[in-house]
Amino acid sequence: MKIEFTGRQTGIPDELRRLAERKLQKVGRLLPAVTRAHVILAADKHRQVAEVSVHSRHMDLAAGGAMGNAGPPRGRGGIRPRARSAPGSHPSGGTGR
Repeated sequence: MKIEFTGRQTGIPDELRRLAERKLQKVGRLLPAVTRAHVILAADKHRQVAEVSVHSRHMDLAAGGAMGNAGPPRGRGGIRPRARSAPGSHPSGGTGR
């Protein structure tokens, strides 16, 4: 599995990179069709955001969460599966992506 990291307004420490790689390898063992993953870390004034997208031929999974200085983590509700539609079958006439 190919893992891509993006840091927006922040660097990605090696320790955090190794942790993400280790955890995503576990996902790869559970879902062998996974071809790639994208980890995005962002920092605003008082908030840190992490997003992870896992891609396979049949489905994309995405999860994200944010943590601010003023309180407990605030997430987006966990993992959101997004099934891919066949080209041309999207109601807008596009590819559905």
